Amino acid sequence: MGSSSEDMLKRFAEHLQTQEGTFISLSSGVREYNQFFEIPGELSDLSGQQKQVLLEVLRAIGNCKLDQLIFDDVPGAELLSSEEWDYFFSSLLSRQSSSLEISVQCTLYSTVCTHVGAFVAKSSTLEVLYLSFPADVRSRVRMIPLSTAAVRALSEGLVQTKCLKKLYVFNKEGEMVDVLTSAFTGDVRNTSVEYLHLPGNLERLGIALPVLLSSNNQNLKEICLDLDWEEVTQGVVDEFRMVAESFRTRESSVADASRKVFLQSICDTTAKFTEDVGRRVFSCLDSWADASERAPMLKTNLKLNFTGSGLGEQGNVKLGGEIKGWFLRAVNRYIHLNGLQVTLGWMWDAVVDMDNFLLLCESIQSNESVESLYIWYNGSEAIVDRKCWTHLFHCLRHKRRLKELIFYDEYAGDETFRSLMDLLQVNIYLEDVNLADMDKWESEGKCAMVKEALRRNRAQASYFSSLRDARLPFENA
Repeated sequence: MGSSSEDMLKRFAEHLQTQEGTFISLSSGVREYNQFFEIPGELSDLSGQQKQVLLEVLRAIGNCKLDQLIFDDVPGAELLSSEEWDYFFSSLLSRQSSSLEISVQCTLYSTVCTHVGAFVAKSSTLEVLYLSFPADVRSRVRMIPLSTAAVRALSEGLVQTKCLKKLYVFNKEGEMVDVLTSAFTGDVRNTSVEYLHLPGNLERLGIALPVLLSSNNQNLKEICLDLDWEEVTQGVVDEFRMVAESFRTRESSVADASRKVFLQSICDTTAKFTEDVGRRVFSCLDSWADASERAPMLKTNLKLNFTGSGLGEQGNVKLGGEIKGWFLRAVNRYIHLNGLQVTLGWMWDAVVDMDNFLLLCESIQSNESVESLYIWYNGSEAIVDRKCWTHLFHCLRHKRRLKELIFYDEYAGDETFRSLMDLLQVNIYLEDVNLADMDKWESEGKCAMVKEALRRNRAQASYFSSLRDARLPFENA
C-alpha cells in the first residue's frame, strides 16, 4: 500500500480502533495491518517493507484515541529516524483520551525513552508510565544503557509533567537512578507523582532510596520495592546493607509522616530455590528490618505463590517444602510485616501439608504488624474438608491492626461462611473483606451479609473511638 492513500489509512485507523479498543501495542498494530491489507509474510520480512509498515501503523495509532499504548519490539523500529519518532509523538499528543498509560518495553529502550521524555513533559493526560525491558530478555541480557540524552529527556519530562500520577520502573540499570534523583530532588523537581514502583535489585539502591525519601514532593505518598528472590545476588544484599546504614544517620523529613515505603518480597514455587538464595533473601530482609527500626515509614509485604505450575515433577515438591519453611520463618521473624499474600494452587496439598498451614495461621496470629492479608485458593475441592479456613479465621479474631482481608475459594461452603461471620462478630476493627469473584456466595446473598456486618462494625468502632476521645469517666460513658 502506498503511503499517499489517506483514505485507506483512515479506514485502517478506524479498523484498529474497533479491533483493539482503547489498548494497543506496536506489535499488535503491525499484525492487524498485515491482516487488513493482506500483506504476504515474505514481503513483510523485507527491511524496507518493515519500516514502511511500521510508519503506516504509527500514523494510524496517532489517529486513534487510546487509554494504553505499549512500545514493544517490532521489525523496522530500528530503521526509524529521530524525526519520524518525533512526528509520531506529536500526532499522539493531539489525539489523547482523558487518561493515558504508556509502557516502554523494547530493545530500542534508550531511543524510545528519549522521545517519551519529551512526550511526558508536554502531555496533559498521561497518568501512568511503565519503563521496563522486554520480559523475555530482561533477566538474561544487560540492555544498551540509557544514553545521556535519554537520561536528560526523562528527567526533564518527569520534572515538567503536571498529570503523571504513577511511575513504574522495572529495569535495574544504574542510569535510572540518575533519572530518579534528578527528577525528584533539588529546587526544581517532580510534584505530581503519587506512587513510585522500583525493582528491589536496582543498581545503587543504597544511594537512590534515601535520596528519594528526602524528596519534597508532598504528593509522593508511596514507594514500592519489588524484591524477586530469584534476582537477589550478593550485590543486592550489599545495596540493602547500605540502605540500613543510611538510615542510622538519616534525619527525618516533613514528608515522612505521610509517606510509606513497601518492600515486597516475592517467592514462587515455580522457580529454583536453594539454601544460598534463602540466605541472601534473609540478609536483605534483615537489613530492611534494621532500617525499619529507625524509619517507621518502611513496611514489609511478603508474597508466596504455591500455584502448582511446574510442580509436577517429584523433585520440585521438595523445593516447595523448603520455600514453605523459609516463608514460615519470615512471618515469625519480621515484626514490621504489614502485608501477607498466600496464593494456593492445585498442587498445594503436595507442597504444604495441613500441619504447616496451621503453623502459618499461628504465625499470622502472633505477628502484630499485619494489616493486610490475602488468601487465594484456586485448586481442588478437597481442601474444604480440612477446616483450614475455620482455623485461619479463628486466629484473626483479636488482630486489631488487621484492616483488610482478601479471600477467595470457589468451593467455600456454609461452614467457611459461618466462620467468617463469627470472625466479624469478634473483630470489629477489620474494615474490609474483599470477596471478589466469589460468585456462588454472591448469588446466595452471603457477600451482602458480610458487607452488612462490616457496616455495623464500622459504626460500633466509631462509637467506641468517640468514647475514648471524649475521655469520659467510666460511670458517665
